[in-house]
Amino acid sequence: MEADSMFSEAIKDVEKLSVRFRPDPQKLVELSARLVTEYERLTSEQRTALEASHVCKGLWKKLLPMSAYLAEIAVETDNKDLIRLAIMLHVIEDFDYDYRENFRYLVLIDYAARQIEVSFKAVVDTTKQVASARAWMQLTGFADRDPELNKLSSFQIKATQSAKGFRFEPA
Repeated sequence: MEADSMFSEAIKDVEKLSVRFRPDPQKLVELSARLVTEYERLTSEQRTALEASHVCKGLWKKLLPMSAYLAEIAVETDNKDLIRLAIMLHVIEDFDYDYRENFRYLVLIDYAARQIEVSFKAVVDTTKQVASARAWMQLTGFADRDPELNKLSSFQIKATQSAKGFRFEPA
């Protein structure tokens, strides 16, 4: 099966995923990893065609919440690799809907990265080869912002730890 059809199959699985309720962490990580792997297997020409075709348009409603759940799981499990997966979902979505919506979720990933001692900026740097010019500009712009702008409280969000685990919740 060609890389673009494998990526299309992963997209179909994302479309089926319900993010209204917290997805099963293992399934979420597996699906995200598969999606990112298949995206990275695409040639630059295939990624450019994908951006132009807006295949992922509308998927922001799935990909951005998935990135937040991955950030929570990263903190809960101290899994540094999940920070990159979460950021890569933004690369795939390509900031196509509204960069401000992406920033709301990137704040969560940035917070999670700091909690598990991962450099958000260093992880962003690993996406340069596969990110579109738009995604790269937005990601680096976010990473270079004044940290005061990226506080959870600036977005009326708080981090909590309970019997249910680590969660981001409205403040």
